[in-house]
Amino acid sequence: MCESAVQIAKNVAERKTSPAEVIGSTLDRIQKINPKINAFITILEEESRESAQVLENRIERGEIIGPCAGVPVAVKDLFAFKKGIVHTFGSVPFSNYIPDRDAPLVERLEGAGSIVVGKTNTPEFGHKGITHNEIIGRTANPFDIEVTPGGSSGGSAAAVASGMVPWAQGSDHAGSIRGPACMCNLYGHFPSVGRVPHAMRPDAFKYHLPFAASGPLTRTVEDAAMMLDVIAGPHPEDPDSLPIFEGEYVSAVGKGVEGMKIGYDRTFLDKPIEEEVVQKIEDALGGLEEAGAEIVYTEIEFSEWEKLHEVLMIGLEIVYAETAHNLKISTGIDLMEHQSVVSPIIIDRIQSGGRKGVLEYRLANNLRTEFYVSLSRLLESVDVLATPTMAVPPHPDAEIPTEIGGVSVSVKHGTSLTWPFNLTGNPVASVPSGLTKSGLPTGMQVVGPRFRDDIVLAVAGALEETRPWVQNYPKW
Repeated sequence: MCESAVQIAKNVAERKTSPAEVIGSTLDRIQKINPKINAFITILEEESRESAQVLENRIERGEIIGPCAGVPVAVKDLFAFKKGIVHTFGSVPFSNYIPDRDAPLVERLEGAGSIVVGKTNTPEFGHKGITHNEIIGRTANPFDIEVTPGGSSGGSAAAVASGMVPWAQGSDHAGSIRGPACMCNLYGHFPSVGRVPHAMRPDAFKYHLPFAASGPLTRTVEDAAMMLDVIAGPHPEDPDSLPIFEGEYVSAVGKGVEGMKIGYDRTFLDKPIEEEVVQKIEDALGGLEEAGAEIVYTEIEFSEWEKLHEVLMIGLEIVYAETAHNLKISTGIDLMEHQSVVSPIIIDRIQSGGRKGVLEYRLANNLRTEFYVSLSRLLESVDVLATPTMAVPPHPDAEIPTEIGGVSVSVKHGTSLTWPFNLTGNPVASVPSGLTKSGLPTGMQVVGPRFRDDIVLAVAGALEETRPWVQNYPKW
């Protein structure tokens, strides 16, 4: 079993273990477990051993090392570029593409001493809520290899939940951190938009509709806070990046929830929720009550969910069209010339996005504004909002539920309750809320006010204290 990132960093700093020993045991676990889970699309064995030796030499020379020195990390193979390493986007035409730059978060993690041991699997361009592509196939859920770990950060989630690495990076356009966190019993943090810089090129303003963000997938809230402390902060090449947080996110984890009001919206999205999921979430809320919070039953004053989802799709389709256009220019690879090996959904989104007009794109923000205002007003009366993350426990890849308790589920947005917050930019986490009778994970979303990632971490830390989940991970 893998130790926490915080503990590994502490052990390395105190010379109780060496980076080489940590990376060696990590690679041993990956070699043993990954063939069964298929979480990694690329494993950087030679590179990570070399990085560990370089770090070890620095320690021997008495140099100052970073706060997470020696901690192995996995990063998603979707825009988390590592210079000189194959980066596929989960797409066959990019099987041999090698970027010439690091993503800011990779640069910051490595600058803080963390060692990238591999790139994790993703569905092609992150387009669906299961993790499967035509390059390496399907990623399995460590709790039950017959069900999905979710998507599109399913590779990262599976790598952490199976104990191959202590933490991993995910990215989230419509719930791609939070869904896999829920399905794999992890803490998954979608940061305030701008908290973790993208520095995208050639369009630095790419992720305005919907908002997208990178964040941590971890077993403990403290590990997520430590990663956020490293990767957050302004970046000169990202005009949307936020000023630095005054303080440390790690210190927020133990602040508790005494006197807080936790809003609970069981009817969020007007979606049926499987009863066992509801029971687990309400038990988790009971844990927050035990920690001193007040649970307030509330509802967002908004009902146009189907139309709001259309707003999301307008933005997503334009993002796909723009991505294809810019990749053609920067890499010479034209997805439209590789339709035989590219998902028809990707092709459809590229074509549909290309047909969207400027006015349609701008007017989509009108309904988005209504939802933003409704959520903001609710968060004036409570400290955070709690909802289910997913309406159902993990399911087999091909068996996405179409009804729950006899009530039909919208085909458009399925069983996920994550995507609306990609339209507002609030910090949101999925926190484990327990296992079903069949041993599958459930999760609760915690939505904070804009820019208050620290409050979300405090609530999650209190839940971890009262309803611990680390004992629930399967032994691999």
